[in-house]
Amino acid sequence: MKTILDICFESKNEIKSVYWELDEFQLLSSSTEPRYPLPTYLYESNHTNDLQYLLNLDVCYHYGLNSILGTLQGKIQPAERRGIELNGDFGREQTLASYARPEKTSNIVEFEGSRQQERVLANMENILGLVEKHPETEWNFFMVPFSILYWDAELRNGTFDVTMECVKYALGELVKYDNVNVYFYHCEEEVITNLDNYKDYSHYGNWVNDEITRWIAEGKKLVTEENYVEYIEEMKEFVYSYDFEALFQ
Repeated sequence: MKTILDICFESKNEIKSVYWELDEFQLLSSSTEPRYPLPTYLYESNHTNDLQYLLNLDVCYHYGLNSILGTLQGKIQPAERRGIELNGDFGREQTLASYARPEKTSNIVEFEGSRQQERVLANMENILGLVEKHPETEWNFFMVPFSILYWDAELRNGTFDVTMECVKYALGELVKYDNVNVYFYHCEEEVITNLDNYKDYSHYGNWVNDEITRWIAEGKKLVTEENYVEYIEEMKEFVYSYDFEALFQ
């Protein structure tokens, strides 16, 4: 994300607003290495080597051509008209089938001195560095609604409490800035408990993206210095009281 945003700001275009989906994978992964290798040739100013991407025959034939023909023949509808039925890899059955439930551990990870604490501090340093460097830009961060299975895994791995402490730390730092808005959608109960919205424990369908867009426009679950701790406590109370076993019966 930092690599992409550095390029955006180096372009000298006026960047009025940034919308950034912030999640545990970003907060708790390495602060210096990307989770997946970057296609570095796409991040360089030398555009001649972009042809290997733009003229990739596999993409052109299997995806581009099929999409064009399908649209012309009326077989593919615009994205906003697609329903769940056209997203065959989403649904409760698929989501549960893809979930490898961890064995329950009795080892609970503490925040202080943990690897998680070290990483969230380093990642937030990267994020806040961008925010401070560009005070003229409005930064909009939103915590996304992972499915209830994600939190089942966190509990069983003994990492739920430390993860919540990391999120609380991140929210507490972000709300200090006047040019930052933060939205907390981890605990949207109707969404996260409906496994038809997902294809695995964290990836949701495009219709949830539509909901998130509406929520942000409405200012729903805007985080402030006064309420961010309350949001975390509500999340913990919900997860600890949820009947996870019923999902697997």
